[in-house]
Amino acid sequence: MADDDRPRRSWREIDNMRERSYYRSDNSSPGGKRRARKEEIESRHYKSELDKIFSGGSLAPGIAEKLAEAPVSEESKERHELIKKIRSEEKPAKLMEYLTKLYKMSNSLPRVEDVLIPATEHSNPAIALAALEQLNDLLENDLLKRAAFLKQKLKSVISLDEDEEVTEEAQNLLAKLP
Repeated sequence: MADDDRPRRSWREIDNMRERSYYRSDNSSPGGKRRARKEEIESRHYKSELDKIFSGGSLAPGIAEKLAEAPVSEESKERHELIKKIRSEEKPAKLMEYLTKLYKMSNSLPRVEDVLIPATEHSNPAIALAALEQLNDLLENDLLKRAAFLKQKLKSVISLDEDEEVTEEAQNLLAKLP
């Protein structure tokens, strides 16, 4: 019998082997439970700090100092405000006015779907083409999130827009959409 030939392991050796086992989780040992609890508390604290920041609350002193040091241009603030207005505007005339102002600031549009999709219907072909090109870039880089809504807008552009170049670009983009 081969089993009788090998030495028997003591209970201490068996316990040590179990503790070093790959399948044993850290939470079962007393130190592992404390470590997991500490990580959970730190994670909760971190998430609450982020919630404060995003809900408009006060920033931690170190972060506030660093942000205060970073200069922000008036043009950047104005662009940010225009983007906010575009996202919330419901009246088409005002929306087109804000898009025109935003485009004239730098002869380009930001790579933000909430701005680009309405810009496809702009009466100025340069703005509509800039929006379609940016949306094409987003699609090619798999960054487009609202494809179904974009399809509807592109069909509208194709049927209503009088500029051939805009219509052709919209058809090309529509053909690429899933």
